[in-house]
Order: sequence, then structure tokens, then C-alpha cells
Amino acid sequence: AKLSAKHHRRINTFLKQTSAEVIAFAERNGCRKVIWERETTGFLESFPWQEFESLIERQAALRGIAFERCEATVPTPSK
Repeated sequence: AKLSAKHHRRINTFLKQTSAEVIAFAERNGCRKVIWERETTGFLESFPWQEFESLIERQAALRGIAFERCEATVPTPSK
């Protein structure tokens, strides 16, 4: 339980820091809108994507940047 809690705290810290960095980058580059594309790739399935998306949306709102969700399916590369 201790290791699980530690891992959860690390993931939460990473999500908060990374979402703040993404929006700071958008702000520095003069973006007025962030478009979040939900991709169906199976990439890193255990990652808390919904929580990350929510944090980015919250950070964008705090800085006056619009946030838009875009349902996009990305074709998987053929092998």
C-alpha cells in the first residue's frame, strides 16, 4: 500500500507539472486555443489520460486559453 501511494503521488505530481508546462508553452507562443485530440492508438493504456486532459483544461481556463476536445482517430502504422 505504501509503494502504491508513493507511485500515485509521483504520477499526480507529474500530471500537474506537465499540464502546467504545456499551457505555459502555449501561452508563450501566443496560442488562444488548445485543441486536445483524443487518439485511439493504444499507446500507454494505463496512463491516466482523462485526468491529464482535465488538468490541461483547468490550466488553460486559468490562463484565459480556450480548450477544445477533438475526437480524432489516428490510423495505426502498418507493419
